[in-house]
Amino acid sequence: LIAGADLFTGNILITLAALKKRVTWGQAFKNWALVWIGNLLGGALVAYLVSLSGVFDWSNGLYGGVIVKTAIGKLGFTWVAAIASGILCNWIVCATVWMTYAAKDVTGKVLAGFFGIFLFVCTGFEHCVANMAYLFAGLFSKANPAYLEAAHKTVADASVINLPNIFINNLIPVTIGNILGGAIFVAGVYYFLFVNKKEDSVNVKKTA
Repeated sequence: LIAGADLFTGNILITLAALKKRVTWGQAFKNWALVWIGNLLGGALVAYLVSLSGVFDWSNGLYGGVIVKTAIGKLGFTWVAAIASGILCNWIVCATVWMTYAAKDVTGKVLAGFFGIFLFVCTGFEHCVANMAYLFAGLFSKANPAYLEAAHKTVADASVINLPNIFINNLIPVTIGNILGGAIFVAGVYYFLFVNKKEDSVNVKKTA
């Protein structure tokens, strides 16, 4: 929001532009696909670099243990649970992004953005882009015996952290939930509550 980068979950608000016919649905879907892939590559790259940095060795591998344990946990959802958690997450995230639009300076954007993101992180709802980093960090770290010991997990437990499971058990259903949460409960609701009514009012005045 401040640096000008693109985040898939926030870009779901392009739904509003599509509803207003400022962009086509094809353009919206293309943007989402490209940004999702870009976020995936970025998340995997950052996870790989952090895994090389030695950070996960802190506290005798406890940090790495948390990463492995978190990745295993995120791959244990049912599709229904993952989608529901994704909806709740991006409902909060997109509402937060919406609020930052009211800010007139960087300080306002930070204050408006912080509390919403703080809320979604504390609740533990599923965010596909955050998961890209978490899950790939787990993938790069799962073979380290010290991390497994710190996580109280076995090699068999960590075997669930693999590419097919990362996509099928988490990223795909969570992405679906994130789309539904932002598109329906924020962009869609605000369009039909406020934007659509304002445009109807303008059209009535022009007709009159």
